[in-house]
Amino acid sequence: MPAHSCMKKPARDLTNGPVTPLLLGMAIPMVWGILSMIVISLGDIYFIGQLGSKELAALSFAFPIVMIFGRLSRGMGTGAGSVIARSIGAGDQQSVERLCRDSLILSLIVMLIFAALGLTTIDLIFGLMGASPEILSYIHQYIEVWYFGAIFLAIPMSGNAILRAAGNARAPSQVMIFTSAINLALAPVLIFGLVGFPAMGLMGAAVATIVARALSVILTLYILVYQESLLKFSIPSWDDFVLSSRSILHVGLPAAVSAMIIPLSGAVLIRLMADYGTDAVAAFGIVTRIEALAMVPLLAIAGSIAPFVGQNFGAKKYHRIGEGLKAAAMLTTLCSVTIAILFFSFSTPIISVFNDEIGVIGIANHFLLIVPISFMGAGLVVMTSASCNALGKPRIAVTLAIARFVVLLIPLALIMGHHFGYVGVFWAMFLSNFIAAIVAVIILRRLPGVKSGLT
Repeated sequence: MPAHSCMKKPARDLTNGPVTPLLLGMAIPMVWGILSMIVISLGDIYFIGQLGSKELAALSFAFPIVMIFGRLSRGMGTGAGSVIARSIGAGDQQSVERLCRDSLILSLIVMLIFAALGLTTIDLIFGLMGASPEILSYIHQYIEVWYFGAIFLAIPMSGNAILRAAGNARAPSQVMIFTSAINLALAPVLIFGLVGFPAMGLMGAAVATIVARALSVILTLYILVYQESLLKFSIPSWDDFVLSSRSILHVGLPAAVSAMIIPLSGAVLIRLMADYGTDAVAAFGIVTRIEALAMVPLLAIAGSIAPFVGQNFGAKKYHRIGEGLKAAAMLTTLCSVTIAILFFSFSTPIISVFNDEIGVIGIANHFLLIVPISFMGAGLVVMTSASCNALGKPRIAVTLAIARFVVLLIPLALIMGHHFGYVGVFWAMFLSNFIAAIVAVIILRRLPGVKSGLT
């Protein structure tokens, strides 16, 4: 019997129907899911900010490392989502089930390795980032506990990518919202020692995150097994696992590398901001989380275009890929302009929510007046990278990430920061986003399949 004859219908068939409603139907649930995760980060900033600027600076130093692990997990999920979406589009149920199982095992193994490396290099890494011995003691309180719970990132990240590949954006969002609610409820209890719990400070924020993530593992597995029938528990043969790993890592490894370039660049920027004092580090920690919040709709659009491109490429419906990319570009532009206007109009009130120190507000204010309009460029870059990964062309996405951060952002930040201080760093971020967007559009229009769909 042909593989496609027993193919279970995906949660949402993205190869038929009006393009823009399909993308919005995927993106809107993802907005709420991603937003809920950003709320956790903002909640930690708010609660830790009540402890003092040193604790806030420690959390700011830890943020790029936390992002690296998140991006690593997301990269592995991207690899799984790419091959699974194409298998769904081609109607290959057997491959879908095998890839789902093996992708979860692979992502768990990778996360265990990186968590072990992280635990043994805390002083080295954060020392290189410019953390003083006093701040380093606070960093230990948070990051040691966080590393032990990093393994709980693997299954939810990959599982959510699998569900989106099947066109189900609602279930991953529900899991993320539930996780965020648990985390947000536990954080102040454990940080400040409420309702009979001891005050744990920074360590409490890490413990709250671990507990919430562990619960999300259970929910994700339940949905994959019982609601979507995408996962069957079995011990894979070595040959099957190697076959799956190769196809997943072909996209997942470059995707993880390109994704990790972002927080690694953030670590470099944190190092530059450390030269301007504790207030600068604290301010940068606030604005990077605000930036993450602003990028939510843009990431949701990119997240919706990836399974759309994957399924339609598998079904050989190239004209729909072009239609989807045009719609996604218009949505990205509209969202980014709206966000920039809001930040320009209400920068000081937004920053004051998280910290009321004049020095911190002043530095953060400069960021929100300079950088946000360039989010449009960043959104187009993310959309292009997601499309390349979905098409099984991860090297292009890696090249684009290297161009944006290594070739453009870091050198510009070093040069302009030297001449203009932290304001120069912010202008470097602005320029790198727009220049990279021009390169992304040129690349996108030349991709096979995409090119025919855009003409």
